[in-house]
Amino acid sequence: MRSFSSFVVVFVCVAIAFGFSAYATQNFDASEYLGHIEYLASDELGGRMSGEPGQKLAAEYIVQWYEDLGILPGNGDSYLQSFEFTSGVEPGDGNEFMWGMKGMMESLTMAEDFVPVFFSPNTEVEGSLIFAGYGITAVEDEGYDDYSGIDVEGKIVIVFRHEPQIEDEEHFNGKRPSAYSDLRYKTYNAKRHGAIGMLLVTGPLDERADGKDELMRLGKGDVYGESAIPIVHVKRDVINEAMSVLGADLEEMQRTMDEDLTPVTVDMSAVFARIKIDLIKQYTGTENIIAILPGSEFTEQYIIIGAHYDHLGLGQTGSMLTREEYEALSPDELIHHGADDNASGTAGVLELAKYFAETGGNRHTLVFMNFSAEELGTLGSLYYVKNPVFPLDRTMAMINMDMIGRVQNNVITIQGIGTAEEWPSVIDEIGEQTDLTLKRFDDGVGGSDYTSFYNVGVPVLNFFSGVHMDYHRPSDTTDKINSEDAARVLDIVNDIVVVLDRRDDALTFQKTTLPEVATGGQVDSGTGIRAYLGSVPDFSYSGSEGVMFAGVRKGSPADKAGLMAGDLLFKLGDADITNLYDLTYALQDYKAGDVVIAVVIRDGEEMEFEVTLGSR
Repeated sequence: MRSFSSFVVVFVCVAIAFGFSAYATQNFDASEYLGHIEYLASDELGGRMSGEPGQKLAAEYIVQWYEDLGILPGNGDSYLQSFEFTSGVEPGDGNEFMWGMKGMMESLTMAEDFVPVFFSPNTEVEGSLIFAGYGITAVEDEGYDDYSGIDVEGKIVIVFRHEPQIEDEEHFNGKRPSAYSDLRYKTYNAKRHGAIGMLLVTGPLDERADGKDELMRLGKGDVYGESAIPIVHVKRDVINEAMSVLGADLEEMQRTMDEDLTPVTVDMSAVFARIKIDLIKQYTGTENIIAILPGSEFTEQYIIIGAHYDHLGLGQTGSMLTREEYEALSPDELIHHGADDNASGTAGVLELAKYFAETGGNRHTLVFMNFSAEELGTLGSLYYVKNPVFPLDRTMAMINMDMIGRVQNNVITIQGIGTAEEWPSVIDEIGEQTDLTLKRFDDGVGGSDYTSFYNVGVPVLNFFSGVHMDYHRPSDTTDKINSEDAARVLDIVNDIVVVLDRRDDALTFQKTTLPEVATGGQVDSGTGIRAYLGSVPDFSYSGSEGVMFAGVRKGSPADKAGLMAGDLLFKLGDADITNLYDLTYALQDYKAGDVVIAVVIRDGEEMEFEVTLGSR
């Protein structure tokens, strides 16, 4: 491989002959760039939720742009790569909840007295009942444990929603829900203690429910998998009726827990319940968009320029609004416009496509990709790398842009510099040609689509202008976009693509070590994770048991233990792992230095690995 300095000299001469400038300078029209964002982030598109009309309109706009430029369809004769994702559940006809004395159980009415929680598995259980407070074990953080001194093995637990002392800033997270209030956590904790099912009840003093006793909606999305045990939300009056027979009162018990932070339990072993869950998963179709400019010399060598174009719709999932803020807004006010996230990156891809289409002369095939369902767990890019249109081993690099529209203090972040041996030299050289400060991170894993490509061995870069107060809120609007500086970011991306295009050799892929930036492969609702595994979850995995690994970090405990991409983890130490939440909460039970056995399925075979957990 020739040295970089001599390569640059050759590149300059060749680039001039082909009509490329050696380093682009203000090649991008800030007003045209902003025009894309104005449409994509408009009220008309309603937040571009994957599978919904606004996302379809955005796809039509993007495809029309490529067609007008004469850029070819990238998926055969189509610009679209269609796939489905789990978008929610609806009740089947077989949901059932019965309870009472043994042999004298009565049926309750679905949607009036009870409703299944959307991530419940389709199963049937029967057992005696026990009231277990809030269903929380927080000994180390709060000195509080609802399961202390009680045996719930083989039983169905009744627990309050949320957590005690929600008005006390000294405990849990005060008014802000902590991880212990999360239903996924409560389900994991109940299963860990041996329960076979869970009944949820809204406490009479529950201020987060405003004193109301409304049954939960089934909800949207089941990205992270089913729980290990069935969960049913039951009306408070129903539970109170049974409690009164036993001389107990929900309000009195809740007041004791909230005022004294003292768990209260009730043995209800004479009362039995039968739970039957029948939920039908809903699948929704959406589309990645792929367009190509074939290369003049290296037609079957590919450089990908990408960004996701979906967002959060009305904020049904992923919104940073509090519950109070959400409920106070009208549907029109709830539109999460996603101007920066990620109309800004999408507009960047469209403008780069225009530049290269009009300039011509690219030696390698340039691939322009717009991913859907990124906000649901990078599902679009995960689908692509599992179903690649172009061979991944002939993909030189994937350059991603996710939120480039809010450059502040003249700084743009570039992630993934450690994923190719040549990246530092390329970035050093190009950095001298821009007035922007390049903030560099080596890690190839983060909360966007470039991670999917890194995990299959493709060198990556990601451009990111930083998180702001409008992130995942309706206020992420076009008027806040810094289009002039975004155009300067496109100049940098353009320069990198040009340098890559002039290479005869592939980049040298490297795995990166521990993360230097926050990642999206971790589910953490507020409680600190005490132990580090280093696995990267595959969010597109739709099985009913375990966590599929899309990859493991180089040098991480998972890597050192021999775990690898494609492993299906279903047990870690004493914890059964049904979904990603279970893995997160299991890690909270350990600390750095603990040695645990990870049990996985690899190529159809069950295998065990001894893992020494680390810290971040």
